[in-house]
Amino acid sequence: MSGKLIEVAFVVDDMAEAIARWTTTFGVGPFFTGIFDVPDQTYRGQLAPARMEVAFSFTNGALLELIQPLDTGDNIFSEAGPGFHHLMFELPDHDAEVARYAAQGYPVVQSGSFGGSPFSIIDTRTATGAYTEIMAFNAGVQRLYSRMKAESEAWDGISEPRRNLFTALAA
Repeated sequence: MSGKLIEVAFVVDDMAEAIARWTTTFGVGPFFTGIFDVPDQTYRGQLAPARMEVAFSFTNGALLELIQPLDTGDNIFSEAGPGFHHLMFELPDHDAEVARYAAQGYPVVQSGSFGGSPFSIIDTRTATGAYTEIMAFNAGVQRLYSRMKAESEAWDGISEPRRNLFTALAA
């Protein structure tokens, strides 16, 4: 694999409580939050629209993602329940990595796109105890992540610990 580990993700039951815990206990923040309706997502090979709240923050160069499922539909986040969920790797060739994992017997469980960049979540739990997400970042997603990283590095630990992700996306 030629990708870079970029993210650690957790599924949470209560986003406000999770953000408060991460900011108070670990000093991580600010978190960029938004509610996403993902109509074109697939889950276990079937179209499975999903609704979720996500929150992103950087800490020491690593991206932390919190995910709260907001619907009762079938999706990998509801299936797994709260706790550590996945690691994400930034990769130059998404499709080649999907094929590489499939050749090793690790299936894609959920796939879709974020900001126009395709992602796949692969069931690597037998190898790592968690899922693995792979994503090839387009220029727009790279700009968003760079902006969130810069704001996280400059954060004073107090002001505005929860920020609107869509405002960051628009910048």
